[in-house]
Formats: sequence, structure tokens, C-alpha cells
Amino acid sequence: TGITPFEMDSSKILMIVDDQEFDRNFFCHAVKKIDPAWKCLTASSSAEAIKVLETAVQLPDYIFLDVNMPGMDGIECLAAIKTSAAWVEIPVIICSGSISQQHLLLTEALGAAYYMVKQSNIDNLPAEIRFAIAKTDEEIKFLKIESDNKKAKNS
Repeated sequence: TGITPFEMDSSKILMIVDDQEFDRNFFCHAVKKIDPAWKCLTASSSAEAIKVLETAVQLPDYIFLDVNMPGMDGIECLAAIKTSAAWVEIPVIICSGSISQQHLLLTEALGAAYYMVKQSNIDNLPAEIRFAIAKTDEEIKFLKIESDNKKAKNS
């Protein structure tokens, strides 16, 4: 049929963690352009993100996380998410205004699924979000296949 599970699922929940209100609104607007049925959770800080995750009735399918925030930055928030048994499986996509090799390597080592440079054009953002999710889903499938292959070899 050519329809991927990504396209068939109309109940995605995406979370954006960013200290800039404009960027959060921009992101949620783009999410609604992708699919009006998708939900967008927001947090204005890492501390607020942790509270949202702790009290969420349903956890987000993906977390888009800004790196540069006051207080607990995005890298510290990523580490907190990835060390929690309840949240470790949630793919975290890093969003940054610029790409830093140091941040890229560090966030990858901490378990980030993808590193996305923030878009300043609303017309490009929905495609960038879809691309980031698709790349993340590919990585998850690859890691599962790799894990299954290791299990098969060891049995």
C-alpha cells in the first residue's frame, strides 16, 4: 500500500522543551500543519519538562529538546530523561539554533535520537519535524534489528 505506520498513526504526541515562547508556538503550529490530530505538549524549561513527564497521563511519542536554556540546560535534561526507567524509551530529538560538534557528540553519547537545527521558516519546519521523526524511527528499527541479531547469535 505504500503507507508507513508513521503516516497511519494520527494520535502522535510531540513535546517541545524550549525557553523561547515564540519557538514553542512556532513548533506547535508546525505540528498542527503536519496533522491536526497530533498533540503538542510544551515546557518552557527542563525543570518544567520533568514535571510534565512525571504527571503525564500519556507520555509523548517524541521529545524535541532545546540545548541552550537557563538553569538546567537541554543536555542535563536529556541525561535526566535517559536515566529514568519510565522515560528512557522516549526518543529525544535535540533542537538547536546552531550545530556544535561538541553538542552533537555529547547528546549522541547521552542517547539523543537525532540533532535538528532549528528552522526560522515556518514553511520548512513541518518537513523538518517529519524528517527528524522518520530518521529517529529508522534508527530505532536498526537498533532493534541489531539487538535481535545479537540475541540470536548468543542463543
